[in-house]
Amino acid sequence: MTSKSPGTVIVLPLTSQLRDGADALRVEIPARGRLRQSTWVMVDKIQALDAGRLRHGPLGSLDESEMAVIESRLKAVLGMV
Repeated sequence: MTSKSPGTVIVLPLTSQLRDGADALRVEIPARGRLRQSTWVMVDKIQALDAGRLRHGPLGSLDESEMAVIESRLKAVLGMV
């Protein structure tokens, strides 16, 4: 980590398991990049991590529509709507 790198980053963890009743808090991301199977972003499980733990680079990227859904649900979780 360089001095220009953040010490802490905010992340939304991923899961490959969708629980019943949790779909309003999850956003599905189809398999692509380093994601081998469909994966769900757990919008309600916001975490702060030491940036040093993120050593392997991104698993993939989100398109604009996926990011818009995540942002909308995150705002709802944070009570911003």
